Amino acid sequence: MRYKKSYANKMLDAYIAEVEELRDRINKDFADMDFANASARNEMEDMIRRMIAECDRLISDIRMKKV
Repeated sequence: MRYKKSYANKMLDAYIAEVEELRDRINKDFADMDFANASARNEMEDMIRRMIAECDRLISDIRMKKV
């Protein structure tokens, strides 16, 4: 199936917005967490950083597909 350029870019913008929203929710949820100890917080913080980096990479990849 072929799409018009404007439609394809609109779809890509929607995907970017979804991933950005997900990234923001991840940050907010982490900020709202209450940790019993620093070790658990550090472990979760490392995981969150990796998730955010993956979101940023995906956003970058999608932007590169825009025509």
